[in-house]
Amino acid sequence: MNYSDHLHLIADILSFNSQPSQLKKRLESTNINWEEVVKISSQHLVLTTMYCRLKQKKLIELLPDELVEYLKNLTEINRNRNIRLIEEAKSISNLFHENNIEHVYFKGMGMLISNFYQDVGERLIGDIDILITPDALDKAYELLKNCGYDKSKGFNYNEKGFRHKPRLIDEGKLAAVELHRHILNDKKQHFLNRKEVFLTAIAQNSLYTANAENLYKINVLNAQINNNGHYYNNISFKNFYDNHILLTKCNLETKYFKARNKYFKSYHALFDYWQKNETSKDKPILNQLQLLSHRIKSSHQVLETSSYNIKSTGLAVKQRIGLWLKNPSYRKHIWKNKVINKSSSIFIS
Repeated sequence: MNYSDHLHLIADILSFNSQPSQLKKRLESTNINWEEVVKISSQHLVLTTMYCRLKQKKLIELLPDELVEYLKNLTEINRNRNIRLIEEAKSISNLFHENNIEHVYFKGMGMLISNFYQDVGERLIGDIDILITPDALDKAYELLKNCGYDKSKGFNYNEKGFRHKPRLIDEGKLAAVELHRHILNDKKQHFLNRKEVFLTAIAQNSLYTANAENLYKINVLNAQINNNGHYYNNISFKNFYDNHILLTKCNLETKYFKARNKYFKSYHALFDYWQKNETSKDKPILNQLQLLSHRIKSSHQVLETSSYNIKSTGLAVKQRIGLWLKNPSYRKHIWKNKVINKSSSIFIS
């Protein structure tokens, strides 16, 4: 099996559409490189998800015993972690409720609180993402700082208007907290109605999360815009799985999303490909070309990595030039820390 075969195997394990009988035949094959499967799954942050899906499909016994034991232990650790994260979210919400701060959980934490996963251990959660009304953002930030989240990680320069405040960290807690004023990057905020997210929020045992439709829109647009998925022409299997769940369990109408804008159109070109629901001829020519490019890259790992590195460098240069031209704080940071300090070290040596 080559790189592309392993990618398709992982996608089929995650999918709700793949036939268990066909998947079983593939898993019984002796040419699967399980080290490669673990490596790719880890890169996509779906290692525990893959284990849970194989258990749910009653195919876990087809994996090597040592791998099953490793995945079982890893998933148990993540399951316990996620249970604790829900308790941490409850503590945050109690604090905000006491101070009349309207807030909504979204992304992975929103999915977890909403009980979309069959197993709490399926999803790896990084930060706790919370949307706050703009008028209460500073108050919420100070409240968390005063309650133990007194470490922060932000930029080395002022990033005025960024979508979230600097990440807050409590060393006694499992996850950092990101308080968002917006969900999307600057100039792209109009693609998502923030007021609608608050108005349609769902209560889950006193925890408010974005509803299924908004969770889906947020997942797509965050991947396409904030994480530059549209620019890189790629898709994360973690994101693929979350949206697969939302579409499957909530009966969301995909045609509605596909017609919205270029970000949804390009996302669904790749999403349909990985869930083997290809209708290439019905897609606009631009999306057909995009899909062809993606298929070629995903068939050759070296090509995929090289393409990403080249695009990443180009994007970094573009962003730095933009910051230099528009952000005085960034210019001051570069001058002080990159020019003056470097020059001083040369003279000292």
